[in-house]
Parts: sequence; structure tokens; C-alpha cells
Amino acid sequence: MVTAALALAACTTQTTGSPTTQGAEPGSIEPTHSSTTEPTRTTAIDPCELLTEPALKTLGVTGIGKPGKITGVTSCDWRVNKESAGGGYTISVGYYPHLGLGDIVTSSRPASVSVGKHKAVQALGPGGIGCLVGIEVTTTSRVDVMAVGGKPEDLCAPALDAARLVEPRLP
Repeated sequence: MVTAALALAACTTQTTGSPTTQGAEPGSIEPTHSSTTEPTRTTAIDPCELLTEPALKTLGVTGIGKPGKITGVTSCDWRVNKESAGGGYTISVGYYPHLGLGDIVTSSRPASVSVGKHKAVQALGPGGIGCLVGIEVTTTSRVDVMAVGGKPEDLCAPALDAARLVEPRLP
């Protein structure tokens, strides 16, 4: 499976002088406000916990999930074996805490799909590898469910089936 690595950069600056609070009287306490709009509960999403035992059986998964992490993206992969020689594919669930649906990189134009109460899109994966369903968690975060390991067009139904089992467990 091909995994896209994300590069995140941070900037810092230092300013000399004494810190002051504008508009506050000496000795008073100003309320602090977070600059983030992300709910804190989304930081606890573990992709390996998004498919329950019954869901894994429904999908035909054999074995346990294999966790992974690349540059801020956590993921979990499961193998689905089919009886035919060379049959089977991998279901991968990845959590992107800082990338929304508009940030998905695909080799086809994403199409809106119905996946429970969350906004979602479906497309062929990057480089034509597999088929993915991106599910919006917030406007700036998402969970991707991808099926990889055969003809990408043939994997859209399994990817959508898996996404529909993941979606109810999302915040």
C-alpha cells in the first residue's frame, strides 16, 4: 500500500521586552481563549478501534489490525482474503487530524457519497492505487477508509461498506 507522507512545519519567533495584557487592570486575570477550532475529542481517534469485531467479520477480515503512523497520520490495516488465487485486499483506515475533505489527494474527482450523518466523498486513491472514502470529522479533519490490492474500481464497494461501518463510531 502506498502511504502519502505529510510534511508539517512550525514557525517560532522571539520578541524581547516584558509581557503585558492590553485592556486589563494590574492584578486582574483575563480569560484565556484557545485559537483552535478542533474539538479535543477528535485527538483521541484510534483507527484500530473504528472497526468492531462484528464489523470485521462482516467485511471478511482475517487477523488483527496492524497500526501505523506517518507524520501525524495514524492508521490501521486489515487483510481481507478471498478464496480465489491472488484474491484479497487490504482495508486501511487513516485519521488525518489536520486535513479536511478538501485536502484529499486522489487520481479521480471525488464524488459525494452517503455515509451516515457525516459528509463523505469517494474516489480512486492517489496514483490509481485502490479506492478511498473520506469521511469528514470536522471541516479540518477526516478519516479515510481505503481498499487496496486489486483493480481500484472493484474496490470501491468494499471501501464504502467499510466506511459505513466506521462512520457511526466517529464523533
